[in-house]
Amino acid sequence: MRLLLYIAFAAVLIAAIAPHDARRLLTKLWHAVPGQSRPSLPPRLAEPEPLRITIAGRTHLLRLDALQRFGATPREELCTESSDEGRANACGRVVAGFPPGDAALLQAAVVLEGAGKANPAERLARLRDANGLVLMGLRSGAFAGTPNLPAFAYGRVADQADNGRVHEIAAELAQASAGLCDEDDDDCRMVALQSAGRSLVAAGRWFNDARRLQAAAELLASTQATMRTPIAAADRFDLANDIGNAYSYASTFAAPEQRVPLIARAIAAYEAELPYAEAQAPSFDSGKLWQNLGAAYVDRGVLTGDRRDFERGLALYEKSLPLFDRTRNRSSWARSMSNMGAARGQLGLAAADLAIHEQGLREQRESIAAFEAGEERLDAAYGRYRLALGLSQMAQTADRLAGQVPAEEETRRAELSAVAARSRRDALAVLVEAAETFRRSGSRDYLARVERLTAEIRRSLPEE
Repeated sequence: MRLLLYIAFAAVLIAAIAPHDARRLLTKLWHAVPGQSRPSLPPRLAEPEPLRITIAGRTHLLRLDALQRFGATPREELCTESSDEGRANACGRVVAGFPPGDAALLQAAVVLEGAGKANPAERLARLRDANGLVLMGLRSGAFAGTPNLPAFAYGRVADQADNGRVHEIAAELAQASAGLCDEDDDDCRMVALQSAGRSLVAAGRWFNDARRLQAAAELLASTQATMRTPIAAADRFDLANDIGNAYSYASTFAAPEQRVPLIARAIAAYEAELPYAEAQAPSFDSGKLWQNLGAAYVDRGVLTGDRRDFERGLALYEKSLPLFDRTRNRSSWARSMSNMGAARGQLGLAAADLAIHEQGLREQRESIAAFEAGEERLDAAYGRYRLALGLSQMAQTADRLAGQVPAEEETRRAELSAVAARSRRDALAVLVEAAETFRRSGSRDYLARVERLTAEIRRSLPEE
């Protein structure tokens, strides 16, 4: 059924989007709840009034707040006499071809093609043109069937340009698409709801916003209430991963007193589906759940200092890694390596073991290389922060061991002191690059972490 949904969604956009990207068309959808029979969504942030759009005689209320705040090119600038045939069709000046609404949405996807890798000025112009075309198409109400909003095209720009504002636009358009699902089409709504959470998580991470991330988790958790039939086991399992991820990210940016409770919710979401993961093992899906649960344990260990959580997390990382192919599952493999490296840094510090630190640093460097290969700049930058943290932890362990060396073993003490000094110098160099990425992207929370760690390392350096 989902394949059929994909085919229907892709038909209008296929001229503008490469075939190898087609599978992602349904992974950027958002959930909307028209009518009174379905539960309301969690409250959104600073919303103006919704747009009232009539399509095929049916009125829909669409939330396109982020799109309008971003800005849209006016119709009169889009519909000039010099417009090409596609634009003229969108503007209603061509009798043959797609109805104007469909044509405008297709033109929006065409305009967005390549925008992610364009220079900032050109990207801004393309995005505003696409926004204008989307609004123009929706307001026309002229569609051959259900409108196919270019949520995927916006999501691709957001991924390429590392722009949280564009993630929000993609989310809103997906929400509008989901609101157009047939009342009895649970499959359509399920895809939309799950993808809704993922889109909001992407925006929440870029904005370092715990409220957005918690809203994503609550939205995902409310999925069953919107379905007419029970969710299939495989879908429920996948959903548990997304719910746990959203709560885990929310805990990262939440106030201190909220972090442990949010992590507890993430752990509960993952553990609820552990029997399914064990039954399906070995599989990529099982590995993904073990990996995520391991990360939640480690995160809680960082907050509480409970070494057992670090050990549980590391055991789950090691259990999951063989299930991720480094080429086909590059992103999952890279996250697993980064998580293992971070957990080993904590264990190395607790056990005062330089060999554990060395292994963790190797894992961090491999993960960064994999993120860079996929142009995942945010994850690569966060990996550098984690690498610097691991180097700082290694320096602390080297200092501790040096202090335990007997006075007569001066050579060994000097070697350990040199390890500590080198680790701190390397950490500072890595942090410079991470800080530049976070500063450019506007990720204030991540940047603040880098600055705090930088200051902490500098304070530990001997005075010159």
